[in-house]
Amino acid sequence: MIKRESKFELLRIIAIIMVLAIHTVAGMIQVAFPEKLTWKYCAIIYSISHTAVPIFIMLTGFFSYKSTTRVILKTKRLVVPYIAYFVLFLAYTMIFPPKGILLRDVFISQVFSFGTTNSSFYFGQMYYLYILLAVIILSPYINTLIENINKKSHRNLIIALVVLLFAIPTINAIFDVEVLFVFASSELKLLLPIFITYYIIGAYFSKYDVVIKKRVSLLIFLVGSILVYALSYFWSVYHPLAEFMIRLGIMEPYVLAKLNEGGGFSKQFMNYDSLLILFSSCGLLLFFKALK
Repeated sequence: MIKRESKFELLRIIAIIMVLAIHTVAGMIQVAFPEKLTWKYCAIIYSISHTAVPIFIMLTGFFSYKSTTRVILKTKRLVVPYIAYFVLFLAYTMIFPPKGILLRDVFISQVFSFGTTNSSFYFGQMYYLYILLAVIILSPYINTLIENINKKSHRNLIIALVVLLFAIPTINAIFDVEVLFVFASSELKLLLPIFITYYIIGAYFSKYDVVIKKRVSLLIFLVGSILVYALSYFWSVYHPLAEFMIRLGIMEPYVLAKLNEGGGFSKQFMNYDSLLILFSSCGLLLFFKALK
């Protein structure tokens, strides 16, 4: 039986609040011009809260890498809330039918988690359960790997995954290029391997009892969140490196023109493959781990 610790329960509660905050301010960020104070407040909340999902996955790895619970039982725990959400959401769409979208399309998009642009609201919420379910199904094999490699091999595996799945997409986002597009890209979302990487990192923190000073881990979280906000703001409004990169021939002039259209919102530094989100998530988890 897994021992429940209050500090990690508190972290889960905070992560839940973060998820609610993301979905509360998301609409306001999309419609408010970046120069407005409303946008800036919402963007701050958005930047801090995007560590929530990585926290959930790392906690899963933290506690589950040595779990002996059968996969079928873990799957049932996900299927039940999925069915409950599906039924409630379908009932909602029947009472308040979406404009321009057939109820049949809503049903199909909820079951198979795909859809068109205009129906994205009606399928996007399910991606997390699907990816988490895949991680749970694969967890016995991941756990076997974790148990049979030493600390150095575990660390090197994490470094390799972070470089391919986090560092390269972040470089792509900053310089608006596609380095190693086939393997990793800010456009190509490899959510399953990204989630597996978070799982493996969480297991590493648990297996080797990684602890750093609270003020250091909190600083990592805060600096990461501040950088996420700053980069998201500047890339949404100014893109400060654009002119410099155009002079160097790294970026085409049309890209700058595109960035200046209407001051749109850029959330590429808040994606789960963002190196900054990874660092912020690790900092927050390690901060709570160090608590008594």
